[in-house]
Amino acid sequence: MLAGIFKNKLIIISLILLVSIIFLFLIFYITKISKLKTEEQKDIDKSLSLLTIPKLPRDLSWSLTPNKEFTHALIVDNSDFVEKRDDIKQVYIDLSGEEYISQPISEDNKPFEERLRSKINEYFQSELDKNGFQWRIKLPNYKITLSGLVADSPMGGIAGFIKYRAGKIRMVILSEELVINPECKVENVDMWNIDEYPECYFGNQFKVFVSDIVRLEDIIPKGLLTY
Repeated sequence: MLAGIFKNKLIIISLILLVSIIFLFLIFYITKISKLKTEEQKDIDKSLSLLTIPKLPRDLSWSLTPNKEFTHALIVDNSDFVEKRDDIKQVYIDLSGEEYISQPISEDNKPFEERLRSKINEYFQSELDKNGFQWRIKLPNYKITLSGLVADSPMGGIAGFIKYRAGKIRMVILSEELVINPECKVENVDMWNIDEYPECYFGNQFKVFVSDIVRLEDIIPKGLLTY
């Protein structure tokens, strides 16, 4: 009889231990899921908030130009929302903000320079995605699609990225420019012929313009906005 009682106690203790282990596991699992959801929500909030902007890569030194004025072109298109395609409009907007300028990337080792430039371009793309900036955004409330200008020139290239929230936008405009040696005696040196004049090459330079937050209605002509 005592053996039976002892056996029953062992069974009860085993069940209590098993339930405790399951309970602790559930607490651990729920805590982990909650933490992941919290982190995910933070990422979502970060991508939506106009206050968050991409971080600058640490591979380069940067100088800041505050209170910078910048004119950029936006492409306004309503073909995603109306059956009859209107002409695509290019609107020049005046923005205020800050501009960050990198020191020129100039290395005698050309492969190193190309790898660094590629790394920085990939970094910016990742940061822009993470912070919710897009080259092209649809705005159903206004029945338009906005696109930042992407263009190449003899002296470099430029690309504009947009973030929209509650009737307001913010832009990040990236550019890479050729820096000419001040002592260069050759005229009309550009990206296309710089290899012919290595003495004129001083490096390539990144610029990052971060606009202030502006109301969409303040920069887009009202005739292009449909409510």
